[in-house]
Amino acid sequence: MEMKNIFNILVDIKEARSIIQPIVTQNDSVVFILEVMENGVPFDLTGATTVSLANTRRDNNVVLTQGTKVGNKATFILNSSETAIAGSVVAMAQFYDVNGRVSTLSFPYQVVVDPTGNGYIPSENEATLIEIVLNDGPLIIQSAEDAAIYANEQGDYALQVATDNETRYLNAVSSVASRNSAYPNPSHGDTVRVTNISTSFRYVLGTGWVVTDVYNPTVIDNINQQLAQVSKLGEVIDLSKWGIKNDGTNARATTDGINNALQWYSSNDYRHVLLPSGTFLIDSVNESGTAKSRNIDTGIKIPSNMIFEMSSDTILKVESNASASYACIYLSKTQNNITIIGGQIHGDRKTHDYTGDPTHSTHEYGFGIYLYGASDIIIDRVTIKELTGDGIILFSPGLINYDVNNPYAPPSRIRISGCVIDSSRRNNISITACDQVIVENCQILNAGINDGIHDGTAPRYGIDLEGYGEGSIDYETPLKIIIRNNKLVGNVNTSVGNFNGYEVVITENFSDNIISYGFGTDTIISNNVFKRIDNLKIAIGSLGVSEGKDGNHVTITGNTINGFNVGVDIRGKNVTVMGNNISNVNTSILCFQAEEVLISGNIAWKCAVDAVKILQSKFVSLIGNSLRDTLFGVRIEQSSTNIIINNNSVDEYGTGMKITGGSCTIKGNTFNQGNYTTKSYHLIFDTNVVVLIENNVFKRPGSYVIFGTGGSGTGRARIIKNVIEDFTGSSPVFFSTIGKYEFISNEIISGLTSGIGTAVYLVSGINNALIIGNKFYATTSHVLTNAINTSLASNSKIISNVCLNGGITSAAGDVLNGNIVI
Repeated sequence: MEMKNIFNILVDIKEARSIIQPIVTQNDSVVFILEVMENGVPFDLTGATTVSLANTRRDNNVVLTQGTKVGNKATFILNSSETAIAGSVVAMAQFYDVNGRVSTLSFPYQVVVDPTGNGYIPSENEATLIEIVLNDGPLIIQSAEDAAIYANEQGDYALQVATDNETRYLNAVSSVASRNSAYPNPSHGDTVRVTNISTSFRYVLGTGWVVTDVYNPTVIDNINQQLAQVSKLGEVIDLSKWGIKNDGTNARATTDGINNALQWYSSNDYRHVLLPSGTFLIDSVNESGTAKSRNIDTGIKIPSNMIFEMSSDTILKVESNASASYACIYLSKTQNNITIIGGQIHGDRKTHDYTGDPTHSTHEYGFGIYLYGASDIIIDRVTIKELTGDGIILFSPGLINYDVNNPYAPPSRIRISGCVIDSSRRNNISITACDQVIVENCQILNAGINDGIHDGTAPRYGIDLEGYGEGSIDYETPLKIIIRNNKLVGNVNTSVGNFNGYEVVITENFSDNIISYGFGTDTIISNNVFKRIDNLKIAIGSLGVSEGKDGNHVTITGNTINGFNVGVDIRGKNVTVMGNNISNVNTSILCFQAEEVLISGNIAWKCAVDAVKILQSKFVSLIGNSLRDTLFGVRIEQSSTNIIINNNSVDEYGTGMKITGGSCTIKGNTFNQGNYTTKSYHLIFDTNVVVLIENNVFKRPGSYVIFGTGGSGTGRARIIKNVIEDFTGSSPVFFSTIGKYEFISNEIISGLTSGIGTAVYLVSGINNALIIGNKFYATTSHVLTNAINTSLASNSKIISNVCLNGGITSAAGDVLNGNIVI
């Protein structure tokens, strides 16, 4: 049999479990077989493509162990690196597929030192035990007898030391007199603390009471208080004592019983209270409240400074009602420093009576957890579903600088982690006011869906950041929010909407719908993955600049977007879009009514319509992007001005760039139409545009490489130092409409092998064009019909051109000077 130390370990991806801690020896052959669960149910690992175990050793180095999996079990064979450092090791199994990663909760194991060094294995030449006994037996026996005598002597000495230092602690007394009366016949080693003089005494036989310690009484009192607190952690609520039903009946008595129990535990300094398994029917309506405020001071009210924990199968079920508003758990501004762990909250969405409260017919104010000004709150691993309004809402009882008797008190320092929030009728999470919130590692699912019984109600967002304001005045502000590492799927209208929040970071999430910075200020949207298969919706969206603000100050970076209608929709002012990867969309980046925008270092490919489209915008810089496999590389329309398009790579396109109206600079770009199915223009502009086209390279184009057409001729086109390589069409540079053209110091290389061709062609009506210092030659033996043809135009200035392929056909009145035609 192969010698292996095999440990079978039960782990869970959501629910903490106690296990017998494995103890392994360095250099042993160790195998961990992990049975993976999700809330106690076997977790299928079939779809996992990679299985690994992250081992964090005592020296804080992390060693990865690759594993195998079958069903819900994963097997890991530890190597010497995992056990190289003796001491505690914390391990976490991680499972990957094409869409992401799932991790188990961590578990510890202990590494003990190998007593033989680097792993002792006896050799075949070493003597056996019986050989040693036969050869060296007498000497070994004598040594053993000597050792026994020495051990007996040392044992007698140790016994005497123990007797001399024997100590038995007796109950403390208030004075020396009390000591003498309480312990009139002390024994050797009795030790007692006398509190009025802060002194400890020990009784020594033959000597009497002697002082052993003078202590600090405050320290002793603090320790006793801490020990008392420790003894009050993790108290399970006694349901029968408080009249609480866990069978889904008697909502009023159950709600009162839970609240009374929590208050009693709080008053008696219990800090960690557990609600056991079962279904608890909760009366979530404040009947004395107005129709819109019946969710105030209702449901479960957890006292301050308490951990309220529920088992994974504990359900707080909202009793069906007809109120437009309710709250299952309510935390006001006087309730702080609270942690809610585990359990489930079920709303009454499917059984609610929507005919009640006709003045508030939307019934959108039924909440799972209502933070009404509460602060220092943790909501951890709670499942919340099917509320008539929101799963969780953060709201302030007052407004900013509005009413001194009801001051603004936003929920502050809130953490929502590891939760599943599903199928809320309005939003899964709403934040109207806050200061410092983290939402992380949650599943935010199906907000606002039509469940077959009742439709959702607007806005139907996964997470809605939306404070109240009028004009440029904020009365509520969602402030300093981090939304990270969440799964946002199935939310009807939006995954995350930052309508008007400040300092919002949205990072490392998975989303199948829009994440919008709205009118928000100082927003970062980074390293998210967006995935759809229907080419609908916008992945990253916007609305504009909030009234009274100087800009949005938004950064969008490192996101991966696939399968949407629009990848990034930019609006507002001061926006950076950098380093994103966008594919299989209709339009990769849309810039509409925006200004002060930087679009840089992005990859846009497989775009059915546009890689980049700019409309009614100004001061937009498009720099260093890779645009590929798209009908239009860049389109600039509707009087967009001060547009810079520099150092981009545009490949495999129908039309490389199209500019209609406005002004732009196009420098240092590379165009390669490649084998795109439907080929058209490379760079086309109308004659209303003020455009500088400089130092661009066009590789192996057909006709109409640079094409001026349309418009009234009020613009100006300056085309300088461009290279057109191996063109194969009849007219690579074609000016077909009245306008102002300057064609200077360009290099045009023909790749034609047959047929007619003119490198630069001007049509009737064009006046005073400048064609100066250009070079025309070919890589084939075929000769162009014309290098330059201005015969239909008038007053052209044709100066210092070198025509090594094709001649010059000019009009009467043209100025020709210094040209070389060979």
